[in-house]
Amino acid sequence: MIKVIVAEDDPMVAQINRKYIEAVAGFEVIAVIHNGNDAYDYVKKFNPDLIILDMYMPKLNGMELLKRIRNEEIKVDAILVTAAKDAYHISELLKWGAVDYLVKPFEFSRFKVALEGYLKRTVALE
Repeated sequence: MIKVIVAEDDPMVAQINRKYIEAVAGFEVIAVIHNGNDAYDYVKKFNPDLIILDMYMPKLNGMELLKRIRNEEIKVDAILVTAAKDAYHISELLKWGAVDYLVKPFEFSRFKVALEGYLKRTVALE
């Protein structure tokens, strides 16, 4: 079972993301967190496998959090959720190790593709 945290400041969007994740076999949401600092602390303490990470959160945005995680060599994968559609932002996300990104608004089918692709890569690497 892949342990997932959802880092999203909008409570309604966070619950939708949680329901999407729970609808895909092999994933378990272990926490929903509403700001970047708390997400950082949680990742360090509980070692989830995957973080669904909103770009725009209070205290520490998704890009800053991803950079911090990578600089500290914390082993967690990230799928970024962003409203940014420009090539520069997407390129930066991928450079910092995001395994995928979702551009808001997205449908369940796109979210499912991201999760299933992640699961397939994870199983192949094991």
